[in-house]
Amino acid sequence: ISKHALRTLAYIAKSEGITKRQLFLKLGGGIYEDVAELVEKGFATQKKTGRTKAVSTTPKFRTYFGQEKQ
Repeated sequence: ISKHALRTLAYIAKSEGITKRQLFLKLGGGIYEDVAELVEKGFATQKKTGRTKAVSTTPKFRTYFGQEKQ
């Protein structure tokens, strides 16, 4: 995972279910490439929410980074 994508992933994990629009406002335009990379590698999923998409972490993320879902 690239350094920038890892930063985006940390923000997604902190704000589970955050929209791409909110990510864009916080982290800038690079998040679109980051989210695509994270989805491709199985660490994040996207779900359509109105005109944007909500981004969440996956079980692979929780296993890889040793985090249990509460």
